[in-house]
Amino acid sequence: MKFNTAIGFFALGAALRLSVAGAGRAAAVCALFTALSGLAVGSQFVTGWNLGIDELITRDRFAVPALGPPPGRMAFTTAINFLALGPALIALHRNRGVATAQLVAFVTGLVSVLSLLSYLAGEKSVSAYNPYTSMALPTAFAFVVLATGFLSYRPDSGPVSVLLGDGLGGYLARRLVPGVVGATIGLAWLVLAGTWAGYYQPAFGIVLFAALEVVVLGTVVWATVRVLDWTDLVRRRAERDLQASNELLRSVTEGITDAVFVKDRAGRYLLCNPATARFLGRSADEVLGRDDTALFTPDGAEQVMARDRRVMGTGTPETEEETLTAAGVTRTYLATKVPYRDKDGNVIGLIGISRDVTEVLRVAAERDALLARLQLHIARMPLSYVLFDADFHVTDWNPAAERALGYARAEALGKTPFDLIPPGARERTDALLARIRAGDMAAHAVHENRTRDGRTVTFEWFNTPLTDAGGRFTGLLCLGQDVTHRAVLEEQFRQAQKMEAVGQLAAGVAHDFNNLLTVISGYSLLVLSSLPVLDPNRGPIREIYQAGERAALLTRQLLTFSRKEVVEPTVLDLNAVVDGACKMLKRLIGEDVRLETALTPGLDRVRADAGHLEQVLVNLAVNARDAMPTGGQLTVSTANVDVDAASARVQAEVAPGRYVLLVVSDTGTGMTEEVKARVFEPFFTTKGVGKGTGLGLATVFGIVRRSDGCVTVHSEVGRGTTFQIYLPSVGCAAPADSRSTAPQPLPTGSGTVLVVEDDDQVRGLTRLTLESLGYAVIEAPDGKEALRACKAHPGPIDVLVTDVVMPGLSGRQVAEQLGQIRPEVKVLYVSGYTDDAVVRHGVFQADVAFLQKPFTAASLGAKLREVLSER
Repeated sequence: MKFNTAIGFFALGAALRLSVAGAGRAAAVCALFTALSGLAVGSQFVTGWNLGIDELITRDRFAVPALGPPPGRMAFTTAINFLALGPALIALHRNRGVATAQLVAFVTGLVSVLSLLSYLAGEKSVSAYNPYTSMALPTAFAFVVLATGFLSYRPDSGPVSVLLGDGLGGYLARRLVPGVVGATIGLAWLVLAGTWAGYYQPAFGIVLFAALEVVVLGTVVWATVRVLDWTDLVRRRAERDLQASNELLRSVTEGITDAVFVKDRAGRYLLCNPATARFLGRSADEVLGRDDTALFTPDGAEQVMARDRRVMGTGTPETEEETLTAAGVTRTYLATKVPYRDKDGNVIGLIGISRDVTEVLRVAAERDALLARLQLHIARMPLSYVLFDADFHVTDWNPAAERALGYARAEALGKTPFDLIPPGARERTDALLARIRAGDMAAHAVHENRTRDGRTVTFEWFNTPLTDAGGRFTGLLCLGQDVTHRAVLEEQFRQAQKMEAVGQLAAGVAHDFNNLLTVISGYSLLVLSSLPVLDPNRGPIREIYQAGERAALLTRQLLTFSRKEVVEPTVLDLNAVVDGACKMLKRLIGEDVRLETALTPGLDRVRADAGHLEQVLVNLAVNARDAMPTGGQLTVSTANVDVDAASARVQAEVAPGRYVLLVVSDTGTGMTEEVKARVFEPFFTTKGVGKGTGLGLATVFGIVRRSDGCVTVHSEVGRGTTFQIYLPSVGCAAPADSRSTAPQPLPTGSGTVLVVEDDDQVRGLTRLTLESLGYAVIEAPDGKEALRACKAHPGPIDVLVTDVVMPGLSGRQVAEQLGQIRPEVKVLYVSGYTDDAVVRHGVFQADVAFLQKPFTAASLGAKLREVLSER
C-alpha cells in the first residue's frame, strides 16, 4: 500500500467516523479531500501526464521512469474507488441518494473482492492497469472493510434496508447471496487449483466449473424453494391466526356494551364499536373520520379533547367520569383512556373504553340519599339504636343511646352487652344471646342495664339478628327504650287495681252494711222516741243510735274518691265539719302526733259536699302523719280571707275574691322543690313500694277543684309542710242541713207512699217510719210487684220511694214505667251504694231526689217534705 493510499484511507475513515458522530462539515471536508486526491491520480492515468502529485507526497529513490509511472503513485482502481466513495459518503450523510451511494459502495467492495481473488488466483492483471498500478492486497482488504462500513451507515434506507428487512426479498437475499457467492468462489478456486496441478486442461476446468455451479445453484435454489414453501405455510397459518384474532376482537368490541374507540393524534376516530355509535346517537360511518367537535356540544368536546391531549402528552392512562351531551341526550360516562403506540413505542393516538354510568350514579345517589335519611332517622329517633358485629362488639351507637346509657359513641364502640348490664344479669344475657345467634327473630326482652354513672335502668330491647345471603350470623341490631318510668307506672297501676278491687269490695260491703245500719239506727230512734224522758233505757238506746251514726260515717269514709258517687253539695259550716272529723283524725294520726285546731268564729259558709271535705282532712292528716315518723304537731285552722288583685298576682292559682281558708300544717320533714312541683300528680309518691298509691293528694286536688276552690302548698326541707285550701265564700247563710247527733222532732206529713225495697228489714222499717210520720204506705219487694200494686191501688199515689239497685227491674226502670201509668207520682231514690253503681242505674243527675242509706226518720221525713213541696 502506497503512502498516499494510506492517507486516503485515513481521510475517508475519519470522514465516516465524523459523519456518524454528527460532525457533518468536518466529514464533508475529509470526504472531499479523498475524492479530489482520487480524481487527481486518476486523471494522470487517463491523460498520461505526470503532474508531480505523487512526488509531492512521497519520493521513491528507486523509481525507473522508463518503466512507467512513479512507484509512489496509488493504483488506478484505488484512485477510482476514492473518487467514488467521497461523494457517496457526502450523500449518505445528507440522507440523499442513499440507494446510489450504497450501490457505489457495493461496486467498490466488489472491485476490491476481485482484487483479493486475483491475488488468490495469482492473476494480478485482473486488478492492474499496467505493471506499476495493481491494487495492493492490503488496499483491497481495506476497501472491503470500508465498503462494509458504508453499507452499514444507513441500514434503514436503500437496498441495504431490503437486504436487512423482514420482507421476502431480504429473506431471499440473506439466504441466496452468501451461498451463491461463497460456492462460486470456492468452485472457481478448486477448478484453478486442478488446472495448476495439471489434472485437466483449462477447457475441462471451465466445463467442470459450469457443471458444479449448476449443481450448487440448483441445490441452493431447491433449498430456498423448500424454505419459501415452509415460510408461506407459516404465513398462511399466521394470517389465519390473525384473522381469528381479528374476528375475536371484532366480536368482543361489537358485543360489549361499553364504548370502545381508537383516535389518532388529531382526535379523529379510527375505530368505534356499535356501543360507541349508540352512545353518540349516530351510525358508525358517521363517526369514523370525525373528531369530537362534530359529535358533542362545544363545551363537552373541549373537555374530551383536552383530556385526550393530556393522555397522549403524558403517555399515562387515565380513568375519570365525563358528563357529555350527544344528539340532545346528556349522559355520564366512566372513561378509561390509554396511549396508542406504534411498534417503536411512539404515541400515535389513544385507545378508550367508556361505560354509561348515568343510571348507576342515579341509583347510587338515591342510595346515598336513603342512607343519609336513614342515618338522620337513626340520629333523631327517640329509641336507642345499637349495632353489634358477629362477636357482639358495638359498631354503632346513636345519640338516644348516649342520652339513655351515658356513654358517648366513641366510648361505646367495642363494648359488649356484658359491659352494659348489672353483674347478676349475665346468665340471662348469655341465654338471650344464644337465641339471637341461632336466628330467633322474636328474641326481645325487658331487662336491667347499667348506665355509665352506675345507675340501674330498665330497658325494653327489640333484637334483630343479621345474617348474610348464606344464612351466616353477621351481627345484631337492637332498638331499645328506657321503660324505667313505665315500670314504675305499671307497678302503680297494679297498686291502683288493688285499690280498685278493695274499693269494689268496700262498696259491696258498704251497701249491705248501710242496710243494716238503716235498720239499727231506725229502730233505735223509733224505740227512743217512744220511751218517756225519764226512762232509764233511753241512755243505752241513745248509745245504740249514736254508734249507728258513727258507723255510717265510717262507712262513707271507706269509699275512695276514685269512683263516681252521688255528690250532695250543700251550704255548710266548715268549722262543724272540722269538729266532726277531729275524733276520727286523732285515731288516724296516732298518739305521738298532737292535733291542734284554730277555728275562726263567725266563719262564712261554703258550698261543698261534707263527706268530701272530711275526705280532704283525712288524706292531708295521713300525709302529715307519714311525714312525722317520730311524732310532731298537726294543726288545722280556718279563717275568712279576702284576696285582692295584688295578692292574686303573687298566688297565681287564687283568683281575686272572698274565700274561706282551710289550713293544714305539720312539723314534718318537708319537701324539696322537685317533689313539691309534682305533689298533686296522680300516682306520684315518695313512699316505698306498697306504702303509698300516689292518689291521696291527687284526690284532695280533685275535690277542691270540684268545689270551685284551689289549693296551694308551702314546704321547706326539715321545717314542715302547709296546705292552704281556698273555698269560695257563699256568705253567712244558715247551713242547709245539720248533722246533730241527738234525735230531732220528726217532720210529719200526709199522703200515700209506694215503698219498693228488696231488703225485708229495711222495707219493714221504712213502712213503720212512714206510718209513724202520718203517711199511708204501700210496700213491694221488687219492681214487678210495685207495678202490680200501683195498678191495683184505686186511690192516688203521691210518692214512690224506691231502692236504686234491685234484682230484676232497677229503681230507675220502676220509676219510668210507673210514670207512664201515673205521671203525677213523685220519686225519691234511696241506696246503700255510694259508688258508680248508682250512676250506672241513671240516678247521677242534679234534678233527681236521692237519699243515702243509712237514713233516719228525720232525714226521710225531711226529704219527703222536700219532694212533695215541688208540686
